[in-house]
Amino acid sequence: MSSQVTAVVVCHDTGDYLTQTLQALSQQTRPADRVILVNTSGKTLDHAFGPVQTIELDPKTKLPEALAAATETLISSDTHWLWILHDDSAPEPECLAELLETLETTALVGAIAPKQVDPERPRIIRQLGLTLTPLGEPLSIVSGELDQSQHDTMSDVMAVSTAGMLVRTDSYEQLGGLSPKAPPLAADYDLSLRLRLAGLRVMVAPAARIRHAQLSLEGKRSRSWLAGSPKTAVRKAAVHLRLTFSPLWFALIYWMLLPLVTVARTFWRLFQKRPDRIPAELLGGLWGFFTVGARLSARAGNSRGIRAIRKSFDAPWSTVRAANRSQADLEQQLELQQAFARGEHELEAANVGKSFTADRGWLWAALLLAISYANFPTAVAVVSSSVSPLSDNWWQIFLRAGSSWQPIGQGFAGPADPFNWALLALSSLTPWAPSLSVGLLLFAAPALAFSGAWRTATLITPKTWIRNAFALGYALWPWFIQARNDASLATVLAAVTLPWLVFTIARAAGLGRSGSARSMRQTWSWVGVSGLLFALVGVSSPVLAATALIALAVVALTRIKRFGYLLWIGLPFSALYTPLAFNLMLTTGNPISLLTEPGVPTSAGVTGLSGLLLPAHPLDFMQYGFAVLGFVALLALLTKRWILASVMWAFALLVVAIAVVHSQTQFANPGGLGELEWVSGSPATLLIALGLVVLGLVAIAAEYAKPNLRMLIGLIVMLAAVAPMALSAATATRNYNFADDRVVPWLLEADAQIGKNVKVLLLDARSEEYSAKILPVSGLQLEDNSIAYRYSLAELNRSDPGYKSMAALVAALVSANDDTLAEGLASAHIAYVLVPSAASESAAELINSLDSLTELSSAGSTEFGRLWRVTAAVDEAVAEDKSPWSTTKLVQLSILIGFILLAVPTAGSRSRKSKTAEIFIENDGDNA
Repeated sequence: MSSQVTAVVVCHDTGDYLTQTLQALSQQTRPADRVILVNTSGKTLDHAFGPVQTIELDPKTKLPEALAAATETLISSDTHWLWILHDDSAPEPECLAELLETLETTALVGAIAPKQVDPERPRIIRQLGLTLTPLGEPLSIVSGELDQSQHDTMSDVMAVSTAGMLVRTDSYEQLGGLSPKAPPLAADYDLSLRLRLAGLRVMVAPAARIRHAQLSLEGKRSRSWLAGSPKTAVRKAAVHLRLTFSPLWFALIYWMLLPLVTVARTFWRLFQKRPDRIPAELLGGLWGFFTVGARLSARAGNSRGIRAIRKSFDAPWSTVRAANRSQADLEQQLELQQAFARGEHELEAANVGKSFTADRGWLWAALLLAISYANFPTAVAVVSSSVSPLSDNWWQIFLRAGSSWQPIGQGFAGPADPFNWALLALSSLTPWAPSLSVGLLLFAAPALAFSGAWRTATLITPKTWIRNAFALGYALWPWFIQARNDASLATVLAAVTLPWLVFTIARAAGLGRSGSARSMRQTWSWVGVSGLLFALVGVSSPVLAATALIALAVVALTRIKRFGYLLWIGLPFSALYTPLAFNLMLTTGNPISLLTEPGVPTSAGVTGLSGLLLPAHPLDFMQYGFAVLGFVALLALLTKRWILASVMWAFALLVVAIAVVHSQTQFANPGGLGELEWVSGSPATLLIALGLVVLGLVAIAAEYAKPNLRMLIGLIVMLAAVAPMALSAATATRNYNFADDRVVPWLLEADAQIGKNVKVLLLDARSEEYSAKILPVSGLQLEDNSIAYRYSLAELNRSDPGYKSMAALVAALVSANDDTLAEGLASAHIAYVLVPSAASESAAELINSLDSLTELSSAGSTEFGRLWRVTAAVDEAVAEDKSPWSTTKLVQLSILIGFILLAVPTAGSRSRKSKTAEIFIENDGDNA
């Protein structure tokens, strides 16, 4: 008996694709016996499509319901076939004939499908059967390959797509058609597997071809058709298949772990440089977790035989890896084509310049290390008025980073300094001795600054001497050398990082010279690096971060096509700084407080513009090489890049203006027991940033000058600027010392080593009042400094009972005549009193008062000052049961880890040679 075929075309969008599909149906060499058009587009079809029965349905109708409406009147028979077509799937003339011819020679076929090819490039295979990975992810067996008949022997497959599927009407009716419980992109798997469980075969007929545009998968249909974006629909399909067609025990475990799996896949997407897939991962995971009932109910009747089917048809891991590689290749080819169309094509080697090694950059870096010999650490810790040692335990630094409880004073509930994250990163270089990393940084800072500045120079010029001169000028910039010699750790960190930040942002924005076209993955990798570097610069110097945000906004507006990338660069810094910013606004209500420098507060002592632009030692004329660079930078305005030079000069003047204002702004400093004391802001990081801009202008002037003028510029820069600054740097005095990493005398250190939980009262005599601090017996390390505490201290002194009692205790110690002194010391768990060394009359009077007290016993002079021990036994304080973890810290850590994964280069961002298959629906590594 001859086969009867009813073709059902489901239309969700009208237009050329529908017209082509219906025309292709009418041109079949073996026409369908009946054609039904199910219109769910919500529009009236005004075209003459021949003998076509039309069913109008609501636009919200899904594919299973649309097919159910079309098959209500069909004859259920093993010789009656339903041919399902989408409105974007036009069969070639021989398609139906080839399908039926295959059926005539094959028994027990439940469904058969043609080879899907690209409508624009018919020789490219889009799909030829579907399967699953060993982990239950959907996978296209063949996709993205040139059709050379290499797959024409294929027959049985696990599943076939509904686009072009020819299915027996009796089997279709008995199985209930497409399952409404399955998400759209899993419905074809669901039907195919149920047909196989019923003992029928599912096949492909490679000789039959259909041109499928895959509008749904390419996001060219309304989101309602797939109940979300194509990426979300893909993830929902994968979750559904795992819960439905895996063994029950595995499905239940998978469901319980689905939130963790979703988080892990989110980080994996970042590692793949595909953050655009993260919303789909989150939405798909939540959907699967909260609709588990519907997923498990869809298992009814599907458990038996699934293991045997999967054993026969699951793709091996080698095929999965090949598919992943092929998809990455295809995406990279498309991205490179788009980059080429934007003009971001590869440059010739002569226009790119030599590498750092070929430019002898390593030699200059070694010379900078040589002239920094006096800064080589001879002990573990750096000790100065601007920096103190870190904890000797790396884990303690980690606990301080992002914490919401600070063990300072009498305990302080407030956000930790964001700078602690920078300290954590720095100390990770020498985790066995965290303080050593500070000394090593100060020693290597000029060489590190040189390497970063050299990279920045590659954005401007390919010429070796200009790059090296640019980098040397930055590494020897007077304010940078001064910050290094003063051990201004935050300033040095920001200065070393700044040129790298400029370079990575330029790469992310597609600015400057580049050796290769930028793919999406490469761009995201640069965004990841830029985000981490911006966070490091920002937490080290908030005022520099604010200035850099202005520059970043200008770049984003001029590179509007990259705005979607550049927008994310500030995320890590925002995550780290927002808790402190919120606290400071609640405490002070003054936005200027957000620009407070981290670390040990020190005053810049700058009074105006002249003091700002002159070096610390005006008679040291060797430092005035920077002025020569400024004059040479003016020549950039006379080159053909005068517009860029004008913008850079405007930004340089803005930096100077901000530096002047910042240096005259007062910031809180923990003072006495009364009101706050204040210190002026440091413009050092801004002046170093100014140097980077000026040197960029010098590089532009040299790069675009005429040859003779270029040679003159080179002589002036090297002899009148770089050489004097190098001599000044080599002869500069180091204003810090090296010592062990203790911050308290040995007697207190011994108590700390055995875990004794007592306190130390630090008394500092001043001209008009006394400063008092309660310290743990181990002292306060650099990571214990807190900006939030600095601004809250005055209010705590006025209103907190504990701080008020401390003021009374200090008064009793100073007056030496209070009978309740012993009780006050005991209640505060104070076992020691320490007075820092000072030559003032007030300090001498304080020491005399303390010596006269019977409650105290002198322990002598130490390198930290005079020390007294409380004579009475002091009970240890009850340890604060405060968790070092908080929601804030988890969020910050998660974002940092995410950006680290985003920054790490992967094989997916490099060119591949293997081109074999493609992941189903742009799966891009889901199967790994």
